[in-house]
Amino acid sequence: MPDARQELDRALRGADDAHKDGLRRVAEKMVAVAPYRVSPTHEVLARVGERWSPLLLSLLSTGAYRHNELHRVVDTMARLAQDTPISRRMLMLSLRALERDGLVHRAVGTGNAPAVEYSLTALGVSLHDKFEALIDWAIEHSAAIHAAQQEFDRRDAMPADLHRHRLR
Repeated sequence: MPDARQELDRALRGADDAHKDGLRRVAEKMVAVAPYRVSPTHEVLARVGERWSPLLLSLLSTGAYRHNELHRVVDTMARLAQDTPISRRMLMLSLRALERDGLVHRAVGTGNAPAVEYSLTALGVSLHDKFEALIDWAIEHSAAIHAAQQEFDRRDAMPADLHRHRLR
């Protein structure tokens, strides 16, 4: 890594100090979330991008749920969004991954039929707060994002003969 830092310093030789400092901060963050190595930071960012984890974090932010209750609520949410329901296995795997990351707490009750209940940890609450802001931003700007996507697709659309040529 020292060689890469020296290389970065040489590449930035003519830049002003603010620019250099900003690029160094970006480089440090890039190292922390590098996808080619396993790191907790990269794993959590990947988890937030998964299909079910964001919904589970949002639901658990409203309180603790037993496994079956959580399955019913997630299924209802999926139907509201006209999406396919979550399988019991996928729910269990998603909850275990969130628990492994320290975002979800799993409590097992005592008795003949011990109840398992899931809730957010303090770490999970702090992530949900940040994630909720990102969701709000995406909803607020969805029309602008959609317009930009349409403009990009219209502008960069390949002529029909190029599509045929690529298929050969």
